[in-house]
Amino acid sequence: NEGVAEEDLRELQYLYEQKAAFKAEFAKIVSVSVAFLSKDGTKLLTQNWSGEDESEILNALNNLLDRVYKSNPKFQIAAHYQLFDLPFICKRNLINGISPHTLLDNSNSKPWLISTICTHSFWKLGGTSSASLSAICAAFNLPSPKDLMNGADVAEKYFAKDFEALKNYCNSDTISVFWIIQKWKGVPITEEVQHIPNQLSANAS
Repeated sequence: NEGVAEEDLRELQYLYEQKAAFKAEFAKIVSVSVAFLSKDGTKLLTQNWSGEDESEILNALNNLLDRVYKSNPKFQIAAHYQLFDLPFICKRNLINGISPHTLLDNSNSKPWLISTICTHSFWKLGGTSSASLSAICAAFNLPSPKDLMNGADVAEKYFAKDFEALKNYCNSDTISVFWIIQKWKGVPITEEVQHIPNQLSANAS
């Protein structure tokens, strides 16, 4: 820090707190949510892992993906998944010395073998323009997860150690994406949501 003005240091600190969370090389994963239908198709089940221990979160996610992959592999769906979430999760796995699960690492896969659907990509519908998750929710008259908070608030919540807010935000994001796909497929949305507790999220709350 020698030779760097105090004002410049404060600006660098501010930029780090606001922007580092979007760079896998400087950030870390502190909350992950998944959603899936119950066996009878009547409930939308969500599960979240949150906390400071990134390796625990990644291993928990990989273990779940492994069970899904072995029993009945299906498409993974998320917002900006192929552009942001997927490479981010894979990079954080590698940085933590963990091999990304087969369902996550499709960097060398042929396009027709990729089992992911990204709402940002599919909403282009062959065109060149897409829309934000909030805009798509508004178009389908669905509640937006951004009503709780948005990506710009994540860093503030993390440094405040508000893992409950991060968990709720991730769950809401996941539920909204699931409902968008149901609207896209022309089926009724699954309004009953059940959150599955787990040890990680309990420790972080």
